[in-house]
Amino acid sequence: MEKVFRLINILDEKVVDDLIFLDRLVQFYSKFLETWRTAEVTSDGKTVRVKFFRVNKYGYENFTERVFPIEDIGKRIASYKRKIRVEFKKRYINVRIQREISMHKWKKIIRDAEVQM
Repeated sequence: MEKVFRLINILDEKVVDDLIFLDRLVQFYSKFLETWRTAEVTSDGKTVRVKFFRVNKYGYENFTERVFPIEDIGKRIASYKRKIRVEFKKRYINVRIQREISMHKWKKIIRDAEVQM
């Protein structure tokens, strides 16, 4: 998101707001994906890059990137909203989300047990 703030002097406020909103949508959408762990949005004023990546246990970074013109940002926002809506409906069968919920529950149980000791 800090890369988006550098463009405030170059672009008008609506485009910057759309870039920030797209960045938030993409980061939220990456939580539903099984392969990619995090995401970021960068722009040079003419094109927008959406990059999904993950770092494996050896420190290597794998990524995929989507590049589109800045005029299509409204279409991409609508597209990611639809994708989030579909994935949110399937959240109870998503293995990654269920694993994170289970880990959070057990961490809470362990923390409560340590407090009671």
